[in-house]
Amino acid sequence: MSKKLEALEEIRTLKHKYWRLMDQFIEDQIGDVFSEEAVCDFGDFGYIKGRANIVEFFRSQVYPMFDMMVHMGHNPEIQLTSETTANGTWLYECYQLTKEPVTGIWLTGWYDDRYVVEDGVWKIEYSTGTYYFNTDMEEQWAKRRFVPYPPERDVIEEPVK
Repeated sequence: MSKKLEALEEIRTLKHKYWRLMDQFIEDQIGDVFSEEAVCDFGDFGYIKGRANIVEFFRSQVYPMFDMMVHMGHNPEIQLTSETTANGTWLYECYQLTKEPVTGIWLTGWYDDRYVVEDGVWKIEYSTGTYYFNTDMEEQWAKRRFVPYPPERDVIEEPVK
């Protein structure tokens, strides 16, 4: 297999691992998919800088909020920009069940990512999500496209202590 095809497959596997670690609530491995200086910009859900802060964000904000998450990624468009960097866009759907109040949420949109090789392994360097809709499943997206979720945006740039 060519190096280019290997890199593309490694990046696809990396993104799928990210979603699986979220959906299975695997706290001790979520940091493995991010570079040391990674940035996640999740819009209203939060802006987080640095692997340690991203891990803490998942532990303290994401995992406690949900009883269930199911992410499905589709239609990856990955461009290698060098032997150690790449960009990617993914369509996705996610079904979530919040804890309090108990609410079924359906969201869909796309991720725009940058990837980098760190210590010989592809990692997510930057990730941002844009929503087509984020809706309460009882109300349905055609009636109410966006639900307030969560009410305030977190910005985490300082190292976790």
